[in-house]
Amino acid sequence: MFFETTMTLQDSAGKATVEFEAGQPITLVMTIRNRTDAPRSVMLPSSQSYDCSVSTAEGREVWRWSKGVMFAQVITELKLAPGDTKSYSQIWNQKADDGALVPPGDYRAIGLIPGGAPGTESEPVVFTIRP
Repeated sequence: MFFETTMTLQDSAGKATVEFEAGQPITLVMTIRNRTDAPRSVMLPSSQSYDCSVSTAEGREVWRWSKGVMFAQVITELKLAPGDTKSYSQIWNQKADDGALVPPGDYRAIGLIPGGAPGTESEPVVFTIRP
């Protein structure tokens, strides 16, 4: 695998954590790294360079950053030099795609680079929203 993609979650103070108060903004930070000693690239099917989503512990998706967002339908390329990383961050306000606040409980967040190249999807990060 040429790439490694990771996801971390941060509270409003920028501290990495997996426990959040209900209603507290959560920053999802996704990082892709070129694990090789050669330049590598990922072909993207549109101008969308990343995505992230939140699902319930049972796997039902409740929020996706790209849902309802329009992207230019042009093939683009993400290039990374040897060992380089590229990070993307998105703030989630704990609202589901329908606009309602999600209830307290356990959730999973993932980040991915569109296109499906091996190593471009993070492992899920399990986190808790407390009442």
